[in-house]
Amino acid sequence: MLQRFFFRPGINVSRSAYCWNTLAGISSALESVLFSIIVTRLIGLADAGIITLGFAIGNLLATIGKYGVRTFQVTDVNCRYSFSAYFYTRIITVTAMIVCGAGYLLFCSVQKGYTAYKTTVLLLICAKFIVETFEDVFAGECQKKGRLDVASKMFISRSFSFIAVFAITILITRNVILSAATTLAGIVIVEALCLKTIRSNMDFTIVRTGKADIRELLIKCAPLFLSTFCFFYMTNAPKYAIDTVMNDEVQACYGFIAFPVFAIELLNNFIYQPTLVTLAGDWVSGRTEKVRKRLHRQILIVSGLTVLALTGAWFFGVPILSAVFGTDLTGYKNEMMILVLTGGLLAMIGYFTTVLITMRESRAIMIAYLADSAVSLALYTPVIRAYGIMGGVLLYCGLCFVFAVYEYIWIMIRSGKSAAGKQGAGERTHED
Repeated sequence: MLQRFFFRPGINVSRSAYCWNTLAGISSALESVLFSIIVTRLIGLADAGIITLGFAIGNLLATIGKYGVRTFQVTDVNCRYSFSAYFYTRIITVTAMIVCGAGYLLFCSVQKGYTAYKTTVLLLICAKFIVETFEDVFAGECQKKGRLDVASKMFISRSFSFIAVFAITILITRNVILSAATTLAGIVIVEALCLKTIRSNMDFTIVRTGKADIRELLIKCAPLFLSTFCFFYMTNAPKYAIDTVMNDEVQACYGFIAFPVFAIELLNNFIYQPTLVTLAGDWVSGRTEKVRKRLHRQILIVSGLTVLALTGAWFFGVPILSAVFGTDLTGYKNEMMILVLTGGLLAMIGYFTTVLITMRESRAIMIAYLADSAVSLALYTPVIRAYGIMGGVLLYCGLCFVFAVYEYIWIMIRSGKSAAGKQGAGERTHED
């Protein structure tokens, strides 16, 4: 059954990649939404707040495990590094992710006074991201080999299992810890079956590789890792500040109104993912004008999505979210509108960062993300303590706007220099 699902013969691979990749994006966006809905209605608002925080911490830890390698791996069009090098690098980074996650939760238990219940729930949710992170190195190789559809189907299989098993077990047990533990065991089994099927049909040869390649990958991807880590910290910084100065109920409400933000960003991510290899080819071949056209096309797409989201949010956002989550969110309408606008800016930042990575401008990205993270770390907690959720979302939107403008300007400057260099080389060749 899995064989037919992953490798159905006679399909249009390109069309299949777009369709399944879009479905994977929707599935990813729905995971935390469905978890929060189920927990809010069956258990309570405070537990939903813990779930929201768990996904925020898990996503941040996942950046350690992935280490920014996926985009580097997919755009390694000259196959400078073998799959084995990427695989063993991932083993190292996932181990680091586990150590950091355990250390952080221990710190929170001691310093923030997390209860044993809250710590256990957070630990089980974060463990889900370990499975996802390990899968990602195989998904990257599938995409590199032109089978993004296979990678997307693997993601959907695990994501669907994650949601379905949790929903069934919590309906039966009404116990978040038992349900999360059962769900974790279920997705590990599904992941093993999917990887076994895919490896039997595609060349994922894993052999011992030299330490030099692994060391090079860790060094070269360090700026990408730091940038991605800071990006996820930036997007979730309000949640960490709320966890410090407010309670789990407020955390849940913020998570409910923030879902459109991540929905826009995730959908945008899955829209442009299939074009990464082509984008890398255009840049390596010096077709800078095509790179710029792709950039401006994506800006139009994101702007359109954001306008639609703002329109829908203004008329239907609060009533729908209140009904879905069983919580009165009337007092959060203005905050929600600002967050939707921020979602559009985040989507642009995500794509601009990918373009800069393709241009191998990782250092410029890293400097900007570090500066943004430092500002976030310094300001969010006092701002939210003084002005509440509104102060936090205004700060969030302002930082994202500055960041998006910075990256756009940098891309235009870098592509302009490349085009000028190519033109100059052509003139010199003609003169010779």
